[in-house]
Amino acid sequence: MKIALALCLLTAGSAVADIKWHRFPAKEASPPAVGSTSDPGVDEDYGYPETVGGLIIEGPFNYTNGPTVWPDGDGYGAYGLITVAPSGYRHDADCPAIPDDSPLKPLEGNTLNPFSLFSVQTPIDMCMLSCNKTAVTLTGEDPCAAGGIMDPSENPMSCYDIGTMAPRDMGVCGYNCTVFHGDIDTPTPCTEEDADNGNWGDCMIYCDTRSFPGTTQPAATMKTPPAAALAGETRRG
Repeated sequence: MKIALALCLLTAGSAVADIKWHRFPAKEASPPAVGSTSDPGVDEDYGYPETVGGLIIEGPFNYTNGPTVWPDGDGYGAYGLITVAPSGYRHDADCPAIPDDSPLKPLEGNTLNPFSLFSVQTPIDMCMLSCNKTAVTLTGEDPCAAGGIMDPSENPMSCYDIGTMAPRDMGVCGYNCTVFHGDIDTPTPCTEEDADNGNWGDCMIYCDTRSFPGTTQPAATMKTPPAAALAGETRRG
């Protein structure tokens, strides 16, 4: 199954896909809501990027008990993931530790571990958190879930399968991004059938619930066409 005009190429019914990634720069913060305080993990390493730059990876794989890529009856789907990925590190041992105030900190060195994407033979000198996707499959318990946020955006955190961009048999922690039809006033997810049928031209990636179609607040995080001509590397999964 080929997704026309998308940043990633998926093969239906196969364990092989091309995954695309792109960095995005720091941005100006949106005015906070009255009385609003961001959740722990926002704007820090391995957390959610509200104003700092970060990394988006598109085209993760479905797996048992993992996040669902395409929308189903229970949700919009997670076509991509977003995270603050500290950059400039080519070796796992050099990656920054999980910040002390992060809800993920108690899991460091046990179920979650910083690693460099460069160490798994990608050209990306950025660090992410590895998670055991096999354990998630077997138990249904996702250690990344502890990092989910409700403010400033409502994003669960999950263990994503990104193929060979992660250490062998491992996944990575990230916050969900969804593809919506951008010309519809209410949130209408783009589907696998849309991609198959070429109904993909108006689809946009949203990683911030405040910027979903039909909301009044301007996009505060990433909202871009999946087909955007952004720098990235393809990896086989």
